[in-house]
Amino acid sequence: PAATVCSELACTMDLLPTIAKLAGGKVPDDRIIDGNDITDLIHGVDGAKSAKEAFCYYQQTRLLAVRSGRWKLHLPGPRKWLNYYKAEDAMEINAPQLYDLEADIGEKSDIAAQHPEVVADLMKLVENARADIGDYNRVGQGARFFDPGPRRPDVKKWSK
Repeated sequence: PAATVCSELACTMDLLPTIAKLAGGKVPDDRIIDGNDITDLIHGVDGAKSAKEAFCYYQQTRLLAVRSGRWKLHLPGPRKWLNYYKAEDAMEINAPQLYDLEADIGEKSDIAAQHPEVVADLMKLVENARADIGDYNRVGQGARFFDPGPRRPDVKKWSK
């Protein structure tokens, strides 16, 4: 509704189940659908909450960061577009970086050293994602492949 703000976590993966519900349809039940219905969030229902505990940021198969609630943790590793980047834009993150998105939406101040317990909690979510989806150097148990051919041709490109 007008003049309302929703701070709950949602993403484009939520569009399929949400639009299906709003249109009176259903999502397929013969496969895993990663999104959640966010109709209550869109309609501003009091007390509506996201079904997501966390959101994982991947670039291709590399897990770059995880967000949960107000916290976002960037993981160590390279940051560059594999095909579309300028050399001067590439960077390396050497240690986990933590940001409080409620206080620092621009992610300017790394506060990992001040909140080791938050970093540890978020790293548990990271390990869950790596076990399920995978990361640049491993295939997760829940990884789904739809194209024929090698399952992880990018592993050599990402390896250090």
